[in-house]
Amino acid sequence: MNIPTSSFLTDTDQTGILLIRSLGIPPMDAFLLLKDLLDTSRGRGDRITRAKRCIRLGGEALADRETSVPFSQAVRASLEARKHRRPRTL
Repeated sequence: MNIPTSSFLTDTDQTGILLIRSLGIPPMDAFLLLKDLLDTSRGRGDRITRAKRCIRLGGEALADRETSVPFSQAVRASLEARKHRRPRTL
């Protein structure tokens, strides 16, 4: 792997560094996140395509997990889950 040094940065490398800095997180954290993403998305096929799919699926799972339900629906589900208990316990 060729990691450019500061005196040999190409225009593309400089643009990448500026983009990473614009994220508002330390560049090392951005690189570690990228490494984790590529490690997680290993498998058959193009790694970039798999990484994009991993991001999309992870985003969908996170949105599903953070979706709230109306309080009345939560109460109904709670009572349904406990319907086998004695009335006094309910």
